[in-house]
This record gives sequence, structure tokens and C-alpha cells, in this order.
Amino acid sequence: MYIRLSEHFATPTLQRGRDYANRGLVVDLEPLEDGTLRGRVSNGRGKTYRQQITLGRDLIGGICSCPVGHNCKHVAARSC
Repeated sequence: MYIRLSEHFATPTLQRGRDYANRGLVVDLEPLEDGTLRGRVSNGRGKTYRQQITLGRDLIGGICSCPVGHNCKHVAARSC
């Protein structure tokens, strides 16, 4: 499956997500039986946020426990 991340995240959000991934702030990723992904990403300052990501045909839908809540930099970091 090929999904263009730039179609689902604003450029600054995707850049921050890639930075988080490159810095090793992605804590874990667990595939669930229903096909969604559950993960955790650190903010680099001691706080860890939880994500639940649905991947589908031309779709990334991510919910995060951070204040943004949806398709944020933490979801982008999990998707990179």
C-alpha cells in the first residue's frame, strides 16, 4: 500500500513528524487485530502521547492524546 503523506498532513506537521522519527522519539508501535495501529511518541521533554492510526486506501486517520488530537506531528512520526 502506498500513501502520500503530504496529502494527509500539512507540510510543517509532516516536517516535525519526520524530525521526531529521526530523533528516535517514536516509542512503540503495535498492530491491532482490526488493522489499526496503536503507538506512543515522546515529545522529547518527558511527555509521551498515545496514537491510534487507521490506514486504508488513500487514507490515514490518526487520533492522538496530544492537544491537537488528530493527524498531528505525533501521528506523522508514526507514519514516516
